[in-house]
Amino acid sequence: MNTATEHDVSVIKEEFLQFVADAAQQDSFLALDANDWDGQKLVGAIPIYAVDSNIVHMFVNPLGHAQSNESRSIGYGEVFRSDSTDKKAAITLALADFIWHDLCPDRPLLLLPGVDREVATLIQVSASRNAPSPDAVDQITKLQQELYATNDETQRTVARRLASAIIDIKRGGRLMALERLKRFAPVDDLHGRGTHGFPPDVLAVLTPPNRISDMLEYAVLRNDWQDLMALVGRADPERLPVSRDIDALSYLEFWNRRLVNLDKPHRLVYITGDVSILRAASQRSAEDFRLGDLPEQSGPTPTFLDAFIRHPRSLFDRPGVLRSRGAAKTVPNVANSIKAWLRLLLGEYQDEHGNLGHWNWPKARFDLADAVERDVLEVAARKPEVLQEARDSWSGFTESVSLADLIDGNMFPEGDRDKEYRVGALLDWLKEHGAELNDEVENYWRDCVLAFTEFRFLLDIISKRPPTHRRAPQLCLEGTEPQTFLDQAKRWLADPKSFNSETYEEYKNRLNEADGNDYNFLVAIAFILASGGNWHSTAFLCAHARLVSDRQILSGVPKNTLGPNGREAAYLEAFARRHLARKAEDLDVCIDLVEKAIAIYRDECSGEGKIPKSGDPIMERFNGERLAINYTLEMLACDGQLQRANVAALVALREEFFEFLRTLDQADEPESACQHVLELSSHRALLNIVSIGVFLGPKNWDADSARNYCERLQKIRITHAGDQDYRSEYSEIVTWAGLALFGEPRQRREALLKARKGIDEVLASKHIREIGFIYENARYQSFRKNLEVMG
Repeated sequence: MNTATEHDVSVIKEEFLQFVADAAQQDSFLALDANDWDGQKLVGAIPIYAVDSNIVHMFVNPLGHAQSNESRSIGYGEVFRSDSTDKKAAITLALADFIWHDLCPDRPLLLLPGVDREVATLIQVSASRNAPSPDAVDQITKLQQELYATNDETQRTVARRLASAIIDIKRGGRLMALERLKRFAPVDDLHGRGTHGFPPDVLAVLTPPNRISDMLEYAVLRNDWQDLMALVGRADPERLPVSRDIDALSYLEFWNRRLVNLDKPHRLVYITGDVSILRAASQRSAEDFRLGDLPEQSGPTPTFLDAFIRHPRSLFDRPGVLRSRGAAKTVPNVANSIKAWLRLLLGEYQDEHGNLGHWNWPKARFDLADAVERDVLEVAARKPEVLQEARDSWSGFTESVSLADLIDGNMFPEGDRDKEYRVGALLDWLKEHGAELNDEVENYWRDCVLAFTEFRFLLDIISKRPPTHRRAPQLCLEGTEPQTFLDQAKRWLADPKSFNSETYEEYKNRLNEADGNDYNFLVAIAFILASGGNWHSTAFLCAHARLVSDRQILSGVPKNTLGPNGREAAYLEAFARRHLARKAEDLDVCIDLVEKAIAIYRDECSGEGKIPKSGDPIMERFNGERLAINYTLEMLACDGQLQRANVAALVALREEFFEFLRTLDQADEPESACQHVLELSSHRALLNIVSIGVFLGPKNWDADSARNYCERLQKIRITHAGDQDYRSEYSEIVTWAGLALFGEPRQRREALLKARKGIDEVLASKHIREIGFIYENARYQSFRKNLEVMG
């Protein structure tokens, strides 16, 4: 290998690592906003947002805050460091628009004590600023003339630069407009100038400490934050900026101690781009700030950063930033989520291995774990072009979405059609190209999803996943190519060394030729991810596959056409979302998805030629999932711990499973493929029957009936010992626990030991709540408790 080639390989490897590390960094920011917003609504204690002065500066001068530099460790518009300066600027513009106009449109953003004085100074400076220079006005005039004088591709670049130039020239006026619109308010002003929409009990909290006990508490807090800021390098409390930050953080904690304990809990959430504040807050644990109950999204031991501090990039997944406002109204929520997209790339290490890496705060970057770096470098060696595909699709997406957001945003309202700065020309261009831009957003987003799907599939092959806790359900994708691709993918997963990019491209191209819209590729990879217990990514890909199918139907393809019609994507998404359910209401979408799959099936049946013999007992699978949803509902109701109130409901549900199993036993399906699906459905029904029996205990099941079902389950286990479709940790535990409780006396001792061993191993897994049901731990504890009676 010559030196130039060695250098090129080295650069490619470094770029791969940088790209994935950037994705991990952005994902960690988005995880903070998940404590406040679940993708559709606010969650947990109601957030009240306050902003640091750097967020005011970002609004006044978004271009100057877009990318990392010596004075700003983390750029506000920098998802990937390889993004162009124009793209970073456009993202920052959209972010500033969202924070100041859409984050809390009915209330002002608050300025904490200390910050309010900085902003007052900035307003004074802005008010005295001189008129824009002739050169700046000439630049805007030139860009306006170029807007229609160039080709379509260049017009987009000119439009972005024109928007940026107008924003830059109107800096002072923009801040004065924020003040005029009352988009911010110092906390000290809340009591003298109206409530600004805040409840009386919140206003009663947001006052300076005036009792001696409160003053002492505040003094201790200020001393704590002064020590933390010194620890992260902000050592001089006499310097005014440092002193103001310490004041702001001290008030933030002082007030939150009271807000979270109101009858309707609130949280004061501070948005800042100051890395030293983020770093200091990350080192203050829940035990330090003693606030009682916090949103469960924060995890069992949140830091002050998790609970109350947000970098502006935490908000990138909100509609109007990196989700276009139009798409947010029409597209299934998860299908256009930036967070879900990043998790698609990173989820193998979040869901199962649990070690993606960690923040390196002194260098203001996210460092990948060694194992992740090894896998990423292996992908770089096997298929280096996947990185450029991801970059190109992301570049196209950010360009389109940033322009589309200007159409419905607040940066250039119709009332600002002043001739001097050519706002009218820009608004006319955006309006003229609006539909085209929205189409481009959809198309580039599809490309982003496909690029990350491919990247993730390669990581799955390389990462040597451990056996899954649960199995994915059997699918039926029309035609032979999808199953051929799946079978080959399983071989690659079993033997990663057998993978080569040429063969992969051949199989993938054949798959895409079969449906023409990537639907089957998305669902096939979703199935593989489900087989590894990666439920978030499975749900995301299925939602996107349904979107692909819906767009095909909107383009004029009849709904009853067989093939990529969304049926199997809806079914698999329901299965994945059932595993992600954290409360009963979360199952509503699962029920809707199963009903959607059934409706598609009925449309198929109404078409000419009816359903071909595809080897799939469709309604049997869907009916089985309906029952499984009901079982999950009962487990969520009791949190995996047997209660008198739900014994009758579980006994009744078991009877429904009995009837369902009898229906499967009577099905006449001589075709081998169809028989395989029926047998798997029967096995799943048997697992649920025996699981309910083990959960309820021996007193709630007839001994002969119980023994019959348990032995039948064991027979299937023996018959299909080498078939991974029948094997999982859960099925092993349920089978052995059933035999221990209900089997023949000669079987019970061995079964008891194996059941206990399996339960103990699963309970020892620190990620059981992430890869299984939220009640999984408690249910296994209930299993073990019932096994204790066996000795």
